[in-house]
Amino acid sequence: EGLPSVLLSWSGGGVSAARALLELSRDNPALAAQVHAWIDVEGPCDRHSLLKPGAEAEWAALSPHDDAVWRGRELVTLFPELARLPSPPAYHRWQGSPDHVHQGCLLHAARAMEAARAAGLPATLTQVAGPLREHSAVWRRSLAEIVSAAAGARSSAGSPPPAEPGGARRPVLAP
Repeated sequence: EGLPSVLLSWSGGGVSAARALLELSRDNPALAAQVHAWIDVEGPCDRHSLLKPGAEAEWAALSPHDDAVWRGRELVTLFPELARLPSPPAYHRWQGSPDHVHQGCLLHAARAMEAARAAGLPATLTQVAGPLREHSAVWRRSLAEIVSAAAGARSSAGSPPPAEPGGARRPVLAP
């Protein structure tokens, strides 16, 4: 009670996190409204980033050309639903370069940010040069900013935290 709630997802868990928040908003809107921010750590955004070339995972059995089979399984298609929630969370993307799956290809991160902003979600990107594990100070600082903004949003009767022009923060590039 009284503390901000921040949803955290890692890699492919972003789709599950988004769907869980949408389901929670239908089942318990008051509880869902307490989630003021969501941190998506290197999550894939669509079928193209979920289907790693040559992968033997369950996703590989799905046709990338069948829109019906992908309905509800792509983060980019869930952002508009999240934005329509009575109290949509701010979307925060944490991204390392190289990515833990896609190495130097970060198009999925750019597509996720573009889709979140297009849906109307306040969205920020914190990106670092190198693997995520090498930048704990960056993540600690970013988490403190996110929790502080969520606490401010919570104390101001649920209004979303103020965003910079364009809804983004300049990427943090660590050596």
